[in-house]
Amino acid sequence: MSEKSPIASLLILVLLTLAAPCRAGALEAGESAELGVEYVYDGDTVRLSSGLVVRYIGIDTPEKGQKFYNRARRRNIELVGGKSVRIVVCEDEPRDRYGRTLGWVWVDGVLVNGVLLKEGLAKSLIIPPCGLER
Repeated sequence: MSEKSPIASLLILVLLTLAAPCRAGALEAGESAELGVEYVYDGDTVRLSSGLVVRYIGIDTPEKGQKFYNRARRRNIELVGGKSVRIVVCEDEPRDRYGRTLGWVWVDGVLVNGVLLKEGLAKSLIIPPCGLER
């Protein structure tokens, strides 16, 4: 049986730490965090720098292949792409059936969910227990 050198043990510890999920990558019910947006999937879904995928609460935008999909996605990119956003996770239902975190998304003090709705790029979609009441 061979002994591990202190450097090898340190390297293993560093690799395990890097492979562990980021705390911000697992926001829980009622929590909020300020994180960067890494990728915009469409008008109402983004991936954060932590790897967390967030689905905006209270709205629904067109899916790929539907009319106005590109406009909604482009506008979402303008609003949040590459920026730091504040996510407030739904307290009563933090995730949807696809495992996405459900939240309100704020950038520079503006509720992105509301902007997309107000501009006609999204329709209201209230699924209890969460909605657009924030």
